[in-house]
Amino acid sequence: MSKASRTAFAAALAFGLLAPALFPAAIAAQEGEEATNSAIPQSRPSAPKKAAAAPAAAAAGPRLQVAGAGPVFNVGTSQPGTTVRHVFEIKNSGTEPLIITQVVPACGCTVASYDEFIAPGKTGKVTVSLELYREWAGEPYDKTVTVVTNDPKNPRIRLAMRGRVAPGGSSRSR
Repeated sequence: MSKASRTAFAAALAFGLLAPALFPAAIAAQEGEEATNSAIPQSRPSAPKKAAAAPAAAAAGPRLQVAGAGPVFNVGTSQPGTTVRHVFEIKNSGTEPLIITQVVPACGCTVASYDEFIAPGKTGKVTVSLELYREWAGEPYDKTVTVVTNDPKNPRIRLAMRGRVAPGGSSRSR
């Protein structure tokens, strides 16, 4: 063994033997224990062990609630060839902003506009417009839109407009 190797070996051996005395906290942390070494006077008493922390509560985040009349609006009876509208109120009962990423109509007769950002504790709007075709005269209808949000517990909600198209005709067509 060369002189350099012997010196390195001696240093490693000495450090290995002295490390627990010089760095008790680091060694104890590696072993999962509290640092104590009776051979070295402690400048301050070691801290008492802490009780296991309770699991952190999940962040409340955004929370979508349909306010007002709820997720289903009964339009009643309307004339064929007309357009009916309803404004659904969306409340954010969470602690973070509610973001509506899109509103998807189930068919081409339905159009929606909406507030994209709803602050915590505030209310936004989803306005749904439905064209009642004359071919529906005398028939019931149930048309929906799907609201897609960043609410982790309720990322999608379906809003519906239900009613009946009065018998009779209109010159308006699809």
